[in-house]
Amino acid sequence: MGVIALATETNDDETGGFVLDLENPAVKEVFDSELEKRISGLKSKQSELHDDIRKAKAERNELREQLKAASDRLTVTEQAKSEAVTAAHEEAERIRCAAQTEADDFKRVATAEHSRLFREAELQRSLYAVGVLPRMMDIAVNHLGHKIEVKNETDGMRAYLDSEPLAVAVAHWANTEEGKGFVRARMNTGGGFSGQTRPGAIRINPKENPWSREGLNLTKQGQVLKIDPARARMLIVAAGKTPATFGL
Repeated sequence: MGVIALATETNDDETGGFVLDLENPAVKEVFDSELEKRISGLKSKQSELHDDIRKAKAERNELREQLKAASDRLTVTEQAKSEAVTAAHEEAERIRCAAQTEADDFKRVATAEHSRLFREAELQRSLYAVGVLPRMMDIAVNHLGHKIEVKNETDGMRAYLDSEPLAVAVAHWANTEEGKGFVRARMNTGGGFSGQTRPGAIRINPKENPWSREGLNLTKQGQVLKIDPARARMLIVAAGKTPATFGL
């Protein structure tokens, strides 16, 4: 039953011609029923809103978790990248240090070998100059070699023996009783010697020396190296070259 059906008709223009008796149980029932319907509808809407809010919160939390996971992955990636860069720098530094150490070692060995070869060549040159016999050369080199000091000076390497230039010191040594045992005068035999010049001295004609610029002859070099290595050593040093270059 509708509310209008329960209204009482009147002649009062102010009420529109109808009056409701609010104390009428039937009127109350209609109002209560209508109110119940509206409240029920509001409760249904409220429940839907609560469900939507719960879903929104769940989606928000899920999004937060996704963002956190993404942030964690980014952090791990950045950390891995940083560690990789650090490791690469450390490896590069290790390689650089190893290469520098190897270069320093090589330079030290090369310098020592250069100094040794220079010392040996200069000593042999000086010994030949004073007429040390070829068969006595190695003995003289071993006897004096460890006493020689090589210095790097402004104009190049220089060798010294007992604080004197090597050639001067060897000349003095050749006149001692010890040195005389290594030296004797030699007469020219036509094999590269130009004749006796002074006791203990040997002069070599460059044109007859197959290692010199004036007498360069590879065939004769091979012959002398094969037949008389000691003489070959003397000729090589006299030509200003190193015997070790030719396997001596």
